[in-house]
Amino acid sequence: PRTRFISQQPLTQLIQDEYTKRNKAPVAVHINDVLFALHAVAAISITLVQMALYRHSSNPRNSRSRSTSGSDSGKCGYLRTVVAVFVGVFVLAVCVLGGLVGLAPGLLALTMLDVLYLLSAAKLAITIFKYLPQVHENYRRQSTQGWNIWNVLLDLGGGTLSIAQLLLDCVRNKEWAPLTGNPVKLLLGNISIFFDVVFVLQHYCLYP
Repeated sequence: PRTRFISQQPLTQLIQDEYTKRNKAPVAVHINDVLFALHAVAAISITLVQMALYRHSSNPRNSRSRSTSGSDSGKCGYLRTVVAVFVGVFVLAVCVLGGLVGLAPGLLALTMLDVLYLLSAAKLAITIFKYLPQVHENYRRQSTQGWNIWNVLLDLGGGTLSIAQLLLDCVRNKEWAPLTGNPVKLLLGNISIFFDVVFVLQHYCLYP
């Protein structure tokens, strides 16, 4: 959803016009936003391939990991399934709305920009549920041993720089449109920073 939201803004004149009309400012999407989204797609694709390749691995460490997960793995698996189904249905519904808006513009009181904002809401939900299982697992184990903190530190830096970019755009344009017109990026940055701070506290303070 985030990739579609970001990539469609600078490439589609219709959406650019809708954004400019609504926010009284040009689209505040930069090339680094597009590259970040494409990088995320590539990284997730590689991870999914690895999951498929190593799912039935005979590695003893994998066996021990599965055996120590206990009943929590079943609960987490059920929760992941529910979240995946909910997000999938939501994205499908938004895609159908997008098709209706594109084929019959006057049928619904929505624009293509609204459809992209709805898709971005799915990304926000995915981001929240992405962090929650690890927060709970660290709390359950009362430890972060065996868990790499470096990805969190990099994510914290990325979220901070993302919000800084929005603020710099506001200063450069002398208006708040980059913030109000791109709420997804603002919320994603703040959500990432919040959970990253939680992880840092767990790793360095609560369960050192």
